[in-house]
Amino acid sequence: MQSFRTIFPIFLTALLVSTATAQRPGDRQAVAGAHPSYTVTNIRPATGTTAANGTPWPSTGGAFAFPVGGMDFMSDGRLVVTSWRDPYEVFIISNAIIGNNPSSATVTKFATGLSESIGVKVVNDSIYVLEKDQVTLLLDNDNDGKADEYRAISYDWTKSVNSKEYAMGLPFDGTWFYAAFGDPTVSNATSVDPVPAGRQNGVLRFKRDGTTEVFTGGLRVPGGMSFAYGQPWVTEIQGGYRPSSVVYNPKAGHFYGRPINQPAIFQPSTVAVPPVDSFPYDSPAQTAARATPFVLNLPFKNIGVSGAGPIGWQRSPGQLAEIKTGPFAGQLLVSESDNGESGSGEMIRAFIEQMPNGEMQGAVFHFTRNTAFGGTTSVSGFSRNACMALINGPDNNIYCGANGATSAGWGRATSVGLDRITASAAAVPFDMLALRSMGSNSFEFEFTKPLATGLGTDVSANLVVQRWWDRMSDEYGCCRVGVDAPASRSVKSVATMTGFTATVQTDRTKVTVTFPDGQLATNWQYYFRWSGSTFRSSANDSLYGAEVFYTLNAFGPGTAPVTVKPTLQAATAAAPFTLTRNRGNGVSLQFTVAPGTTYRVTLTGLDGKVLAVRRGNGSGTLVLPESALPAGIGLLRIEAARRSYARMISR
Repeated sequence: MQSFRTIFPIFLTALLVSTATAQRPGDRQAVAGAHPSYTVTNIRPATGTTAANGTPWPSTGGAFAFPVGGMDFMSDGRLVVTSWRDPYEVFIISNAIIGNNPSSATVTKFATGLSESIGVKVVNDSIYVLEKDQVTLLLDNDNDGKADEYRAISYDWTKSVNSKEYAMGLPFDGTWFYAAFGDPTVSNATSVDPVPAGRQNGVLRFKRDGTTEVFTGGLRVPGGMSFAYGQPWVTEIQGGYRPSSVVYNPKAGHFYGRPINQPAIFQPSTVAVPPVDSFPYDSPAQTAARATPFVLNLPFKNIGVSGAGPIGWQRSPGQLAEIKTGPFAGQLLVSESDNGESGSGEMIRAFIEQMPNGEMQGAVFHFTRNTAFGGTTSVSGFSRNACMALINGPDNNIYCGANGATSAGWGRATSVGLDRITASAAAVPFDMLALRSMGSNSFEFEFTKPLATGLGTDVSANLVVQRWWDRMSDEYGCCRVGVDAPASRSVKSVATMTGFTATVQTDRTKVTVTFPDGQLATNWQYYFRWSGSTFRSSANDSLYGAEVFYTLNAFGPGTAPVTVKPTLQAATAAAPFTLTRNRGNGVSLQFTVAPGTTYRVTLTGLDGKVLAVRRGNGSGTLVLPESALPAGIGLLRIEAARRSYARMISR
């Protein structure tokens, strides 16, 4: 253990380095607007547009007057969007949204009455929605443009009214759907312990035949779940046991470090179960042994909470997406869904490499300030420029939908943005293209343009390097630690590194940064900042974004991530019942289940009131009299053999 006298100079040096006056955007402050290599276009359907089904939209906010939960595309280019407001709904936007005149797109309400519908996935033009308590297949059996059957595919978990208990995602690998579930909390960060029965703070996966599996454990609050390189990825928001927001590539049976009432299958078998107390992780090696390391630790925007060192760029990451076009094709974008509490956040860019051990890690760079995205500015004085849903379009552009966040509480605004990110024809700026681990004592920078010859062959004088590891505890956002084992929980510091060389390679687009043997260590985070007005390209360009954060879990060199090609499996089985409706004579429900299998038929109104319940065993015919039907629309559901199917009916 190091004494306070040893630690304090490190902390003071780090604080001085991190709080000096910034040179320019991207140097210890947000960049300005959109990245020069990409164009951000607001594509919200125009105000006053009438929905295709004839329903007029509100005079304020136009046709797109709701915060976005999730998005996905149909095969013909139509965009499916779920709303994150009550009543939770699903809309379909015509394929003009991907054309040159997106404001002409029409918006149709397809479904309503869902439960916090944040995720959506289209498979063979069938729409699956992730609700807080189930995965639902929406079917339009009479082809009138509105869902008339809400078929539950999986519902093997519970929900509560606790805060932050989100269900995010629904990427599909051809066999399994995936979703990330938040840890129930009260107030801002206090965990509900034990977790309510039937609730899992981790990733679940499910097939279309109703099979459900617990995939990972140890999550806090997911920000989004996506597919990249053909694999599932999760972003997670900082807080208790999360000093930084994080990105990871979940693997079956892995534990990701939040020790709140975890199932035994996710507790490490070779070490003691992490205690639920204020100081469970004492060193980077111990942390890595107890919890699977994250692919990326994202710099947290609020320095006052996260401790000493450089100021971060994000508070609440949303979904991520692969960049398909432009100079950074093959890399990732990570959206920022919260733009209210601490000024304009950023959508950041991530370079990912796969290490020899098969795991992913990488670096994050400045990309685009949230003010580049469209929206309103009239709700509580906050900007509506945040972006949560982020997906690839059929045109290889990236589409961004915002949830209207006003603060860390993610308040719902009444009108939000819908934007398209397109590779620009403009010249590529002088920027960092990649940062790679090259082994136990070196990193390699690659730039988009050659460095100026006047810089010579050693640019170490232009480079500041700091390192720390994130000590997970129940203290909110604690702590960056610049020593191997902190003497107390109050230590917050970073270590400034010295003695390295930064050698410019022959073509001047790459720089090798070499440290003395033994100075680099795995399971630490590294921060690099290029400084000085003379650090310019051969074309005399200043650097776009002077900073980069690297999460070093294993020594390279690595390779490009391997893309897994999905194999589409057969569709879900047909509903095990047929519904015959005879006006005036009620409803005749015929169904087939295995002999001896119990079933339950429930009729409810859309207000949730139960109107009729029937139970039995085996196959048969059930008749509900006309008097049992609701005056308006109701939901008829049959449950048998852990599967559920539902149809909308009306008197």
